[in-house]
Amino acid sequence: MDKRSSTILSAVVILKKSMAVFFEFFLNIYLFDIMNGDFGFLMAYSSYGAVVGLIAIFIALKFLTRKNAKVIFVISLFLRIVSIIMLLVLQNNIISFIWLFKAIDRTSDMWYYAVYETSLISTSKRGGVGSFVASMSILESLTAVLTPVFFGFVIDAFSYETLFAIIAIDAILTAIIGMKIKIGIKTEKFHLAKFFRRAMSKPNMREAYKTMFYQRITMTGAMRYLFPILMAMTLGTEFSVGSYTGLFSAVFIIMMTGIRILNRYRVTKKFYIPSACLVLTSAIVMLADTNQATILIYCFISQTIGSVIATESKAAVYAIGKEEGLVRYTRESIFTWNTFLVSGQLIGNLLAYSAFAWFGGLDGIVIAIAILTPFIIIQAYHLQNVQKWLKGR
Repeated sequence: MDKRSSTILSAVVILKKSMAVFFEFFLNIYLFDIMNGDFGFLMAYSSYGAVVGLIAIFIALKFLTRKNAKVIFVISLFLRIVSIIMLLVLQNNIISFIWLFKAIDRTSDMWYYAVYETSLISTSKRGGVGSFVASMSILESLTAVLTPVFFGFVIDAFSYETLFAIIAIDAILTAIIGMKIKIGIKTEKFHLAKFFRRAMSKPNMREAYKTMFYQRITMTGAMRYLFPILMAMTLGTEFSVGSYTGLFSAVFIIMMTGIRILNRYRVTKKFYIPSACLVLTSAIVMLADTNQATILIYCFISQTIGSVIATESKAAVYAIGKEEGLVRYTRESIFTWNTFLVSGQLIGNLLAYSAFAWFGGLDGIVIAIAILTPFIIIQAYHLQNVQKWLKGR
């Protein structure tokens, strides 16, 4: 990818992150409210989206070529505009069209990431993918520092409908900029079964995929619904929720900057398992004595240290595919790790729903988090194994 396209892509990533803050955070609070606290609906909505997303990314990867990559990329950006216009027009009545809305939303996300990730892996220099992912994470986090504060202010001072209009402008601007990008990818025939057999024969690839599986159970699946709802129940206003979220992102930036320095000097990172234990401890303390202080401490640790582990897991999958010489199977690798992600999400959703259905309310949310969090220890264990292998290369 040339310098101009990288700059344009960075701009798209920043604008997409603004929308992601809304879709992964405030929208979940909004849906929880208009559904009168029906967490079972949210888990069904999440599971449906995971399956639709897997189908969508399979279609995109299967038929992705150098010639149609930009077409798929631009369509994904315009589908996001459609989903936001649905929210803006239908507002609370979006529930009547929720499954169509989710299908459009997930197709938009998956087609975008199919092109983005294929381009990133297939055109990056050997050894540079992990650092690029870290750099993108820092860029996204810089956006995430102020965006949630601003969004929370808009909701409290005006309304969700006003925020929908702002997000629509963001989506339109993203599409305009995205149309100027030059996408370079290297693709061959889609050999999913052949790749799967080859990848699963390599212990390090299996370890990398396991990190993604456990990550989706513990940090980026059901937790994307549990965390914002927990924050909203604890703090009461969207502005307060956004302010704390911005603070967490600022700390995460500092941590990822340190990670970049470690990557530059190829320092062995042995902090994954102790860090995961700290996240688990904070969840146990919150469960033992649920109050605003213990909840905020847990949220701080999980959204900083836990997010570092999640980001490092994704970077490890990128890097190990390069090191194992599997670049020609980029699309197959992307679909494989998304299969592991979806499997983890469905399991996490089931566990979270079971806890909430049994206990309900704030207790149900806290217990669901306590059930999911131990899986971060397993994730960290597999990530540590991958990093040891990468360090020895």
